[in-house]
Amino acid sequence: MEHEDLAEYRNKVYELYFQGRYSEALEIAEKAYAQFKDKISETSYWLACLNSVLHKEDKAIEILTNSLDDDVWWSPKTLEGEKDLDPLRNREEFIRIMGRCRKIFEEKQRESRPERLVFYPDKFDPEEKYPLLVALHRGGDNAEEFCKYWQHVLKRGYILLVPQSSQLYGPNAYCWSDWEKARDEVMKHIIEMKEKHNVIEGGIVVAGASQGASLGIVDLVLEDTALNLSRFIAVVPPIDDVLFFIPLLKNGIRKGAKGYILAGEKDNFIKNTEDLCSEMEKAGLPYKLTVVKGLGHGFPSDFDVYLDEALDYLEAK
Repeated sequence: MEHEDLAEYRNKVYELYFQGRYSEALEIAEKAYAQFKDKISETSYWLACLNSVLHKEDKAIEILTNSLDDDVWWSPKTLEGEKDLDPLRNREEFIRIMGRCRKIFEEKQRESRPERLVFYPDKFDPEEKYPLLVALHRGGDNAEEFCKYWQHVLKRGYILLVPQSSQLYGPNAYCWSDWEKARDEVMKHIIEMKEKHNVIEGGIVVAGASQGASLGIVDLVLEDTALNLSRFIAVVPPIDDVLFFIPLLKNGIRKGAKGYILAGEKDNFIKNTEDLCSEMEKAGLPYKLTVVKGLGHGFPSDFDVYLDEALDYLEAK
């Protein structure tokens, strides 16, 4: 499937990048750029960043400008926060690029609204009660692409809810950067699903990958919400600051929280993820950590196997 093919390129680019092997990462990124014409927003961004860190500033500027001319754009916040683009920061061409992106972004953001996709198990009976899995997409992703990873839960009798953030990242790409806004949108989706269907009390699992995993763990499970959510699946969570989580763990225990974390052996965040699990252990918050050999910051190709493992763990009394 296409999303898996691109994911393989993405994993390889990130793996090489984090090893400082920028030239090799650039070669892979160039292949992805040529192959996935509908993903130019993401692949051209890789090319610009990698050329910039390789001191090919003119090439990086050219890529960004040409992509903009082809109706590709990026969130100004993303460009502003990107350390790889620092060498371009004071150039007039880059200031123009920022201005163009800002204008496009503001127009598009005004029109953007929260969306959701909902999937039902086979032989769905509206009178029956069902568990609900809420899958929160990665930063820079969308619900249509992201839902493909989670369809397996339908075979286990779950209703699948895949919210899409209203916060823009790029063309047909969304993020959860404003966490308060993100939490409010996701909560509204879940409440509406509960009003519409017989959702099993305590049968809601909050799942997410990358930025969506952070949102799920922190703002929906460890923090207090009106729904008292307590089960989470976190796929390659980007744990930056373990200390930030420590005070939240006590609240999670009070709520009866329990979590499954899937990490990549080659993910740049693996050490912090393992440190967070140590803190969960100390605090007494039940969790299961699975580290996938050879995996970077992405999904394993046999994710269904791990999804079963996660749900078996969370469903066990």
